[in-house]
Amino acid sequence: ILNGGYLGSVILGAFVYLLPYGRFGRYAPMILAALLLLIAILWVRDFFTMIFSLGLSLGLALINLSVSNSSAMFIAKFIGSCCILYSVLNIDSHFRYGRMFFNRQTDDQELAKLTKIPARLWQLVWLIISLVIFLLLIRFGLSGTY
Repeated sequence: ILNGGYLGSVILGAFVYLLPYGRFGRYAPMILAALLLLIAILWVRDFFTMIFSLGLSLGLALINLSVSNSSAMFIAKFIGSCCILYSVLNIDSHFRYGRMFFNRQTDDQELAKLTKIPARLWQLVWLIISLVIFLLLIRFGLSGTY
């Protein structure tokens, strides 16, 4: 579970990035809107997040109805890339600043306690996995395979 936030974001980003290449690629923003709506209904409990999720779902649905196929595919790939790069940025902030800006034990520090593997090594492993997946997805996207 301690790896879940970083690697989960990468896996979700990869799924979203690859969504346009499937059978229903044209509807990628609509599929994202439906998933976001489902997540909001099942797990969101505060007012702001619910309104934000509903608004973003509506916006993605409207975008899907009003843009070309290539634009819909670009939007999904952009959102997927952002998920992966957010993970990289988050890991990088832990790598650079350590506990300086965090008033609690971070996931890498908790894993270091559990496994006796240094926190920096966990950060490096997460960073390498994230970057490799991102680069593979970019390479796949640029290959023109549909």
